[in-house]
Amino acid sequence: MSNFLSRYSTDSTLETEGVWVDFGDGIQVKVTRENTDEAQKFRQKILHKYRTHRKIPDEVLTDLATKVLAHVLVKDWKGITDEKGKDLPYTPENAYKIFSEFKDFREDVSTASQEREFFKQEEIAAQAKN
Repeated sequence: MSNFLSRYSTDSTLETEGVWVDFGDGIQVKVTRENTDEAQKFRQKILHKYRTHRKIPDEVLTDLATKVLAHVLVKDWKGITDEKGKDLPYTPENAYKIFSEFKDFREDVSTASQEREFFKQEEIAAQAKN
């Protein structure tokens, strides 16, 4: 028998409200799924001014993806600190600044927002037991 449903089913509430993802060292980020309606609408809104361009430069695409991540896909975080070690509260502006400066972190968070396993109800239950 196929495990199709258990492999591909996700919880739409988790996808839109977000899940906490642990990045180690006390760093946790609450992310929503990359393909939510909210993310798609935000993408369309910020890409609108480029609709007449034949090719959008790669650095512009990267900046736009960073904005989507900071303003829509991330809902909160814990353990992010400034250069003095003081907790940096989540705001879209703070997230954009951090993701622009720390590209590896941006890529890790972006990957988490695309990872189906984080948005499965049974995965959340298993994490809660640990």
